[in-house]
Amino acid sequence: EKGWQVPPNTPVTFDVRLLEVLKPGAEAFGRSDHGAGGSEATYRWERRGAEVLVTLPVPEDVQSKDISHIFRETKMSLSVRGEMMLEGVPGCDLEPEECYWELAQNADGKSVLIHLQKKGS
Repeated sequence: EKGWQVPPNTPVTFDVRLLEVLKPGAEAFGRSDHGAGGSEATYRWERRGAEVLVTLPVPEDVQSKDISHIFRETKMSLSVRGEMMLEGVPGCDLEPEECYWELAQNADGKSVLIHLQKKGS
């Protein structure tokens, strides 16, 4: 006889008991890379698990209409008033639909905060 056989069209039920519940955290996404990140001449970046936050200082009079961007899975770019500020291939694949930017004001002045969502997170 070949193992357990059920006749066709016969309902089969199983009793299942929950053994453990895991709460998702950064580790659940396979993204344990948290930390200060780094800085370049014109911007700085910070790793936040499933996200990379890039801070780009801009002049006080910059408005949303002055900013253009492209977010793709393997490429991103951002320009201010037609001047390319960031362009290139990120260190990981991105989830383009989840990436966005925003203008922020703080004690150091005005900045563009660029939120890059890592693919698969």
